[in-house]
Amino acid sequence: MMGEVLSTLEGSQIETEILFLSDYHIEECDGCDLCIRERRCPKEDDMPTIEAHLIEADCILFGAPSYFGQVPAVMKTFIDRSRLMKMQNHRLRNKWCGIITHAGLRNGGQELVGLELMNFALGHGMLVFGACENPVSEGFFVSGSLQKDDGWRFVKKDPLAMKACKSLGKRIKELLVTGF
Repeated sequence: MMGEVLSTLEGSQIETEILFLSDYHIEECDGCDLCIRERRCPKEDDMPTIEAHLIEADCILFGAPSYFGQVPAVMKTFIDRSRLMKMQNHRLRNKWCGIITHAGLRNGGQELVGLELMNFALGHGMLVFGACENPVSEGFFVSGSLQKDDGWRFVKKDPLAMKACKSLGKRIKELLVTGF
């Protein structure tokens, strides 16, 4: 789904990059609160590398599947560890942010994951946006499903999700190229 959104941006002057959190070593937060008291984290992992990519970006798309109505563990660990960026004067403030999620089942918790990611983005002062072409078929964020009326499919075969992905890509162009 992320690839579908990004394919809409091909040929524009918008540079894209995909980060897979699973490719990075991110240690769990242990609640030491050094991020609050000293504006630093004692963990020695790949989080500073991820932070640098996010801080450099104008727009961030968060994509996550629904695991029993929750974000996957690696995303939750990232969310918890991102606290340092907030404590360092909201380093993600005013970044555009879009949300993409999917699940195996049509009603598999995509809305819950989307809300969790939106709350995370808002907590960082990000500007959350969605697709805006069709007010009937598009929700607050892009959501897909493996389930169809008579069986199963790859999420790439979910026509509403793929259409919403293209719409989100168009919205990114609108926001980043024209400024609104």
